[in-house]
Amino acid sequence: MKMKTDVIQRLATFGNIATPEDDFALGFLIDKVVNHVRTFCHIPACKEIPKELHQVMIDMVVGEFLQAKKAQGDLDLDVLAENAAIKQIKIGDTSVESADEQSFSTQLDKIFAKMAAGSTSSSLVSFRRMRW
Repeated sequence: MKMKTDVIQRLATFGNIATPEDDFALGFLIDKVVNHVRTFCHIPACKEIPKELHQVMIDMVVGEFLQAKKAQGDLDLDVLAENAAIKQIKIGDTSVESADEQSFSTQLDKIFAKMAAGSTSSSLVSFRRMRW
């Protein structure tokens, strides 16, 4: 399944390697997001979802998956924090400020929520059809 492969690759960009234990959750979330997009855009099951929405749906699945992992305490924040450990660097008069863990966690929550909320994105709205 192309969607599942792309979701797994997208998860890897966040440092999260999908395990066989994640298969059910990923399959469930993919079905949930596809059904949500079909319902929101009024796309019948007999028609294909436009390919332009593929990345939006992937981000929706990944956002929900990472939110759930973080809520369960199964998300390795150290891997995500490696690239975000420095909040500010000032070259003149040399100053380095490290990001505190609380603000990083809050930033992750915002990123994951934005990814999961694809229904508010203009991409989905532009493919929405009138329902008769």
